[in-house]
Amino acid sequence: MNIIEGADDAQNSIGKTTFMQIIDFVYGGSQFQESDVVRLGGAVGHHTIYFTLHLHGTDHHYSRSTERYGYVTTYADPDWKIETGSLCHWSSIHSSSLLAMGWNTPIQPGETSSPAWPV
Repeated sequence: MNIIEGADDAQNSIGKTTFMQIIDFVYGGSQFQESDVVRLGGAVGHHTIYFTLHLHGTDHHYSRSTERYGYVTTYADPDWKIETGSLCHWSSIHSSSLLAMGWNTPIQPGETSSPAWPV
């Protein structure tokens, strides 16, 4: 189990929810691109999340942009883009890995919401 905790003397808005939304976004979720971090003026705005998943003993490098959130870009290594494909395509390729990590349902064609969190 991993825990995200703010310091006892910290104010709110230190990024706990944003961090959880980014993790959700990496695994196909849709809430992050609607968050205040992306939408509000003076905030970060649209940006790209780069991530590496260690699956079956191999590192796989990807990126997903809040501006084109329906697509995931695959890299041979962190610096070299291979292809950009739809989020549905990415989810279908990695559905067994997502299920193994506790996701109940991979994203299906036409869906835009996150898979259900494990119970």
